[in-house]
Amino acid sequence: MDMNSAKTPKNQRKPIKHPASNASEASRKAKIKSMVHYAFIVLCGFILYGNTFSNDYAVDDKTLIMSNTLVHQAKYGQLISHGTYYGYVNNNSGAYRPVAMAYFATLYQLGGGKPMLFHVFNVLLFALCAIGLFLLLKRLFVGIRAEVLLAGILLFMVHPIHTEVVANIKNADELLCLAFSLLSVLAWIRYLQRRQRKVLWLSLCAYAFALLCKETAVGFLPVYLCVIFVCAPQNLKGALQSGLGFLGALAGFLLLRYFVLSETFPHSFLPINNSLYAIPSLPNLWATKIFLLGLYAFKMLWASPLSWDYSYGAIAQHSFADIRVWLTLLLLILSAGIVLRYYRQKAVLVLGIVWFWALLMPASNTFILIESTFAERFLFSSSVGFVVILLWLFIQLPALGKKIMGGILLISMVIFSTQTISRNAQWRNDTTLVQADIQHSDAVRIHMSFISDMFRKAEQTTDAAAKRQVLDSALLYAQRAKKILPDYAEVNYLLARSYLYLQQKQEAERYYLVAIQQNPNHNKALNDLGVISSGRQDYEQALKYFVRALAADTTDYKSAENACIEAFNLKRYPLADFYCLKAMKINPSSPVAQQMIPKIQAELKKLDTVK
Repeated sequence: MDMNSAKTPKNQRKPIKHPASNASEASRKAKIKSMVHYAFIVLCGFILYGNTFSNDYAVDDKTLIMSNTLVHQAKYGQLISHGTYYGYVNNNSGAYRPVAMAYFATLYQLGGGKPMLFHVFNVLLFALCAIGLFLLLKRLFVGIRAEVLLAGILLFMVHPIHTEVVANIKNADELLCLAFSLLSVLAWIRYLQRRQRKVLWLSLCAYAFALLCKETAVGFLPVYLCVIFVCAPQNLKGALQSGLGFLGALAGFLLLRYFVLSETFPHSFLPINNSLYAIPSLPNLWATKIFLLGLYAFKMLWASPLSWDYSYGAIAQHSFADIRVWLTLLLLILSAGIVLRYYRQKAVLVLGIVWFWALLMPASNTFILIESTFAERFLFSSSVGFVVILLWLFIQLPALGKKIMGGILLISMVIFSTQTISRNAQWRNDTTLVQADIQHSDAVRIHMSFISDMFRKAEQTTDAAAKRQVLDSALLYAQRAKKILPDYAEVNYLLARSYLYLQQKQEAERYYLVAIQQNPNHNKALNDLGVISSGRQDYEQALKYFVRALAADTTDYKSAENACIEAFNLKRYPLADFYCLKAMKINPSSPVAQQMIPKIQAELKKLDTVK
C-alpha cells in the first residue's frame, strides 16, 4: 500500500473551518480592533486634558452655571421655555440652547456644583467627538489603513485651538453640538447607502438636538448636501428630497427660538465686545471681515498666541491695502473654484472644504454681525473639515511626499501637545487665565479683568511696598486700556479707581466725571464721587451723588446707607430716616442703618421737643 495514500488518523486531522465561522472570527477581530482604537482615542483625551480636572470655573461659566438659578434648581421645563441666560439676567434675550442648559443642570445636581465633574465630562465629550470623527473618516476614506486615519484624529485632538472648548466648562455646548452633528452626518451617510427610513429619522433628530445645543449647527446644511455627492451621486433627486427634512428641522428650531426669545436678533451689541461695530467705513468693514476669515484659517496652521477674549483692541481695523486681506480672498476664490469644478470627481476634498467654511460662517461675522469679534471656539466644528482636507492631500502624495508631510505633521503634533497641556494650566481660573493673556493681548476686556484682579490682590496684601507695586501695575494697564478705548465708561471708571487706590483723588475725580458723562447711571462711579466729596466735607454734593447712585441701582443698599449718613451730616434728619429705612428694606441686616437709626430717632425727638 502506498504510504502517501494512507488515511490520516482521526485525532491528527486538521479541522475544516466553515466559511461562516471564518466570517464570524474576522468580525470578532474587527470589533476588538475597533475597541482598541476607541480606547486609544479616549486615553489620548485624558492624557491631553487630564490636567483640567482640578481647574475651577472660569469666565462665562458664571452666567451659564455658577449664577444661573434655573441650572441650580434643575428646572428643566423652564430651561426649555426660556432663553439660555434667563436664570442669570431674568430676561429672554440672547441665545436659545435648552439641551446644553439641561446638560449643565444635570451635572450640577450630580456633582453638587463642583467643577470637577463638568471637566471630566468635557473630556469624555471631546473623546466622543474624536470617535465620531474617526467613524466619519472610515466612511469617507474607504480602504485606507486605520493607522493613517488615527493620525488625523490625533492631529484633531492635540490641536491647541481646542483648549478653549475642552478646558472651559461653558463650551460643552460646542462639544454637544459637534457630537450630535457627527451622529447626524453618519446616519445620513448610512441612509444614503441603505435607504432605511428609521436611519433618516435618527439623522434628522440628531440634527435637531445639535441645533438645540448651539445655533451654529445651521452651518451643517451645506455639509448634508455635499455628503450626497460622496455617497449617492447616482440618485441625486431622491437624496435631495430626503434632505429637505433638514430644512424642516431648522425651520422648526427657528420657529421655537422665535417664540421663546423676546429679542431674536439683538442689535444692542457694543463695540467693546465686537470691534466691527466701531468701523464706520464699509470697505474697511468688509476688508476686516475677510481678514478674520484668513485669521481663522491661519489659526489652524499655527494657533499661538491663544486668548480667551478678542474684544475691542485685540484685532485692528483693516483695509484693502493689507496684503493679508487679498491672500484670504485668493484662498476663498481657490476654495470656491475647487468646489465648483470637482464636486463630483473629488467629492471628499470638496466635502472637507465645504465643511470648514460652512461651519465657520455662522459665527464669523461675514454675513451677520454677532456679539464677538473672533473666538477660538468657533473653529471647533470647522476643524473637522481641516482634518479631512489634510488626509485627502496626504493620500494623494507619492511615497516621498508622504514621508515629508508625515514628518511635518509629527513635529507639529509634538509641539501642539505641549502647547495644549500648557494652555490647560492657564485655564485653571480667571486669574491665571488673565495673567497669561495680558502678556500678549491688547483686548480691552482682558485689561479690565487684569485691573480688577490687581484691585483684589491689593486689598489682600498687607505689605505696603508690595501693595504699591500691585496698584502701580493696575494703573499702568488702566492707562493702556484708556488708550485702546477712551470713550468707554467702565475703562474710565477703572482708571479713576486706580488713582483713588493710590490716594490721587484729584485725578480720580477727573476720570469719575468722565465715566458718568459717558454713562450717567454708572452706580459705582457715582458712589465713589460721593465718597470723595464727603472726604472734603462737601456733604451736599456727596448726598446728590449717593441719591443718583441709588436711582441708578435701586438694589444697592450701600448707596442708601451713604445717603443716610450725608443727610445726617447735613442735619436733615427726616431725610436721613427715609434713606435708613430704604437701606433696611433692601437689606434688613444693614449694619450702617442699624447703627444710624437710634441716632436719627434721638435727633428727631430733640426736634419734637423744640417744637
